[in-house]
Amino acid sequence: DFFAGPHYYTTREGYASYLITVTVDGCGQLCYDGDTHLLPPGHFFFIDCKKHQHYCTAPGSESWHSVWVHFYGANAKTYYDAFLTYNNGSNTGIFPNPSKALGIFPLLFDLDNTEHNQIMSDFQTASLLTQLLSECVLSTMLAEKTNSIPQIVQHVRMYLLNHYRDKNT
Repeated sequence: DFFAGPHYYTTREGYASYLITVTVDGCGQLCYDGDTHLLPPGHFFFIDCKKHQHYCTAPGSESWHSVWVHFYGANAKTYYDAFLTYNNGSNTGIFPNPSKALGIFPLLFDLDNTEHNQIMSDFQTASLLTQLLSECVLSTMLAEKTNSIPQIVQHVRMYLLNHYRDKNT
């Protein structure tokens, strides 16, 4: 659970893990694989951390509240590849509202802070991560079935998300 101010950024590569980050409030920005994506609330990214990545509070946004999880394992690449396949190669997605995905993060946080038997904790973590990965892939399948939002509406929405706190003059 991460709260970032207006000038936050991270740039890195070479990590043997995957990363899922979901915007809760504010707006983030991801630069990855030659593409730049804005990440308003409900949007997420799913990346392979071996590749170069840069993510930050979006320009013009005062904050970016996100939840994230780094993970790796035997099936991680399979889910990652499925996500990219069903998402036309894009590393970003939108969870439907409401989504089970956001409810998984507090469960992971609570599990991480408890004194469970390590084997039991490992299986519970694996189960929750599998649910989260499935939600990522399913969100792309659901997006294919819905009509795309016209570009002008997306721009107006992004402007409103970035400027809703501004006073009217």
